[in-house]
Parts: sequence; structure tokens; C-alpha cells
Amino acid sequence: MAKNGCLAAGLALAGLSLVSACGHGPAVKASTAGLLVADVPRAPAAAAPLTGVTDGLLLFAADLYRSAAKDATNTVVSPLSVALAASMLRAGAGGQTAAEIDRVFHFPPVGVSRRAG
Repeated sequence: MAKNGCLAAGLALAGLSLVSACGHGPAVKASTAGLLVADVPRAPAAAAPLTGVTDGLLLFAADLYRSAAKDATNTVVSPLSVALAASMLRAGAGGQTAAEIDRVFHFPPVGVSRRAG
């Protein structure tokens, strides 16, 4: 019986700690659309060279289709899915690897985040 009492007291203490810790973060309120909104100041987003990126993705899509399509067969590819996966690689790439990814996706020479290395 003492074991169950200690377990219950431990769970109660853990629950109390969790509840008390939750009250010290940024204020969260519901918006008119029913979404939760945190009361945290944010820096404005920097403008991205969308025209250069979208042009590059269109060129990449054509390259991907040319390399994947076979005569007299139906070919379905998703260049956006491939580009999205590769963008995660690009975010951590640097040096020659980053340059090769940029070349394959026809990214513009400016505006794409560059890492040293």
C-alpha cells in the first residue's frame, strides 16, 4: 500500500510541476478563425527572388521529364516533390555540393542562402 501511495504522490507532484511550468511561456490566445496565436514578436520575412526560383523549377521539371520519360510509355513524375526533398539537402549544403544543387535546379546566383564551406 505504501508503494501505491508513493506512486500517486509522485504522479501528483509531476502533474503539478507540469501545470505550473506551462504558465511561464508566451501568451497564447485564440484568433477569430479559431487558430491559436502566440503573442511573440517576429521579424519580417526577407523578400525572396521567387521569379528566379520558379523559373529554375520549371527548367528542372523539363530536365527531369526528359531524363525519366521513355518512348511509347506513360510517365508521371513530381518535380515539386523532388525539389522539396532536395531543398532540405540544399539548406545544409555548402561549397561544391551547394553549387551542384544550384546548377541542377537552375537556382539564381543571388538570393539563395549560401553557407560557407
